[in-house]
Amino acid sequence: MSSILLETTERPRSLVFTWLARANGLSLDAPLVALVWSSLLLHWTGGTSSGTAVNSVWPGLGPVTASEAVLALTVWLIYVADRLLDVRRLDFSAATADRHRFVRRVAVPMVAAWIVGLAIDLWMTLTLLDDATRRAGWAVVLLVVLYFVAVHRSVLKTDHPKELWVGLIFAVGTGLPAWCHGLTFAAAVATIALIALCIVNCLIVSVGQQHADDQQGDPSWLKRRTNIRRRLTPISIGIALFAAINGATGVLPVTVSAPLIGSALILASLAQQLKDTSDQTATNRVCLLADYALIAPAALTLLAAGWA
Repeated sequence: MSSILLETTERPRSLVFTWLARANGLSLDAPLVALVWSSLLLHWTGGTSSGTAVNSVWPGLGPVTASEAVLALTVWLIYVADRLLDVRRLDFSAATADRHRFVRRVAVPMVAAWIVGLAIDLWMTLTLLDDATRRAGWAVVLLVVLYFVAVHRSVLKTDHPKELWVGLIFAVGTGLPAWCHGLTFAAAVATIALIALCIVNCLIVSVGQQHADDQQGDPSWLKRRTNIRRRLTPISIGIALFAAINGATGVLPVTVSAPLIGSALILASLAQQLKDTSDQTATNRVCLLADYALIAPAALTLLAAGWA
């Protein structure tokens, strides 16, 4: 889900990691995180939150397909825009994230794809979403715009934890199609857990790319929080316990609590590896796998429940 992966020019050696790195370079992993979790939450709520279809018009493709498509495409547009803006300011003679070097090489076709994607996204938003989903979506877009202004105008470079903002906005946007018609207590609990997972995801990647940030001269909130690396594992385990308790007490169904627990435990393992290693290749791989820690449990749950 994070837009901050692979921090040096060294490429993964295995074919699997090479393809994962390319998917990250094309900004495909973050939309996939949003898509699987949005689909999971929509199936939990039955596609509605208060008896109103999340999307009432997409003939032949079901009541929620358009909202999921808009979400995934919007996430892709946001992440590509963020990287294109990053490429403009980075010093490529210094250590630079692999994703940024990739985007720099394919900037022209990426911009063209972004323009086409924006046109499709706007068309679907204006014609295929119901009013409640559309209004809530514009509110999240406003938050994203404010974040872009803050980050790329250096307002959030030093004094504020941008990783917290990214995790918060991403998780809220992902849950939007399911919650925009009404937020129950159980939905709020699931949203809190998802926000926490997304923040940990961003922090793992930010810690892993600290060297590249230093080389680029990017000030970071994490520099003043040197104990974050040690705390990511217990924080992730705490999220797993939070989800387990709410699953055991019936607040969350197993189809939501299980993937929350699975993602939290995988992130805990990745955070532990990040703490125990100083090898840059191993660090790169931990950062690359952070998004897939959010994808795999939710996707497997969808497949097991026959919802995918």
